[in-house]
Amino acid sequence: MTKPPDQGWGVSAFEALGGLAANGVESYERTLNLVQGWFEGILATYKEQAESYGAMLKSVDASLRALEQVVEAQAKTTKALGESLEASRQVVTAAASSNQHSTERIEGFVDDVLGLLGGQLQALKNQVEVGQAMLSDPMSTQSALFTKMTQDWSDAYGQMLKANPFKPAAAED
Repeated sequence: MTKPPDQGWGVSAFEALGGLAANGVESYERTLNLVQGWFEGILATYKEQAESYGAMLKSVDASLRALEQVVEAQAKTTKALGESLEASRQVVTAAASSNQHSTERIEGFVDDVLGLLGGQLQALKNQVEVGQAMLSDPMSTQSALFTKMTQDWSDAYGQMLKANPFKPAAAED
């Protein structure tokens, strides 16, 4: 058997070609490692953001649950006050034949209190709407909303305390 003629592809040419292929594989592995590290970094960032948003939403949810409890308690208080006010109206109506002037004063007081309670209920509804808006925009400033809610309650309570018709009525009688 005869050997085919050498066409310039000796052992050293194959070794160089093998080295080139090995370098290409190493380069491809480094690129894959770099891309994998980059994707892992992006995934870790997204996981951290998701955890952060989850914690923030839990906080907003807890705030809304507390606000809901306040609304429920206020509704019960309003109902009890309404029943009490209705009983007061019946007493006033029974005494109307003896003192018409006092009856008008007390009815005015009851209407003022019902108006204040209605205002408080409306303020609560507004706060629930604000809470719902906070869920849709969790980056809003919650402390400013809480301060406003506290001030509204304080103002309404102060107005209710000032609406006492018994002092002027006693002075006139």
